[in-house]
Amino acid sequence: MRNRPDIITLLLTMLLAAASLSSCRKVTIPPTAGDAVISFGSSVDTKSLVEDVTDMEGFLVYGYYTVDGSTSHTAFDGVTVTRSGALWTYSPARYWISDAGYSFAAFHPSDAQVTITHPEMDADGVFTGLSFEYEKTGFQDDFMLSTKSMKTEDAAENGYTVQLPFEHLLANLNVKIGFAAGVQDGTYIRLTGVVLNGMKRSATYTVGQGWSDLSSTALQFSGNIDILMHKQGGKIYSNGTELPDGTITPTGEDGLTVIPIDLTDPDNRITLRLNCEISNDGVNFASKIIEKTFVATAGIDEWKQSKTYTYTALLDVDYSISFSEPTVTDWVDEQATGSVIIK
Repeated sequence: MRNRPDIITLLLTMLLAAASLSSCRKVTIPPTAGDAVISFGSSVDTKSLVEDVTDMEGFLVYGYYTVDGSTSHTAFDGVTVTRSGALWTYSPARYWISDAGYSFAAFHPSDAQVTITHPEMDADGVFTGLSFEYEKTGFQDDFMLSTKSMKTEDAAENGYTVQLPFEHLLANLNVKIGFAAGVQDGTYIRLTGVVLNGMKRSATYTVGQGWSDLSSTALQFSGNIDILMHKQGGKIYSNGTELPDGTITPTGEDGLTVIPIDLTDPDNRITLRLNCEISNDGVNFASKIIEKTFVATAGIDEWKQSKTYTYTALLDVDYSISFSEPTVTDWVDEQATGSVIIK
């Protein structure tokens, strides 16, 4: 028969063994607000200048939240989020606050010149007003916005990930150059320079209302080119190669991105200037600068965001340009699938 000290020793040994086994078991505890990192989605698919996730390297995030329904706090103040494989990362990490209402505003590209001026939220943390100033830096730059409002408990249902639906805020401008119908066979036109002037450099955007307060300073697109167009046998050639649709596109395959404007406003004067040389024999050329102003038409009184406008400038031998009615298409004609959506 075991004595009492032996029994106590045995019981202690068994308890220690059980504790050891228990410590080896992996216990998964779902994260709770306060422990869960605010994360962002990871896929992009669009037919715009940004074609897929590999072209979208990052975006800029502003985020605000309220707990008591009256006081607003800042969670993200222009934080850059970058792509790392299929994930989006930023530093340092921000964590969800329990029982809070959040609103996020994200901009692409991540170096966009943006200044938030009026982030306003209701008692649930939903944006009721958001305005920002934007300054344009180039013509091939895309510019998109995503806004998202959600409560902490809603985020928990989605793995604490914010899904961002992006949309284009700029208009897309394309210019094609061809011959007017009356140009005779044997006519040559050499283009040596193209200038588009008057596009706006900066403006204010208000969600739900659009663009306003366009700057008085203008952007100018210019380029030196050497394109010899001629008409022969009813066909149009460029540097000896037949043009399928009879036009060349000096603004490039993707066109130019521009801040939308009201074309009925005389302050929004957009001009196209071409440096040309015209000849009837391909040997003797006369130089001329041709200029044309973009104006409102019966169908197009403004350039709207997320729309593509294609103008065809028709050159005549009398050094004039005529514009056909511009065509308008959706810049992106399909929404994407995935956690980051561009439309």
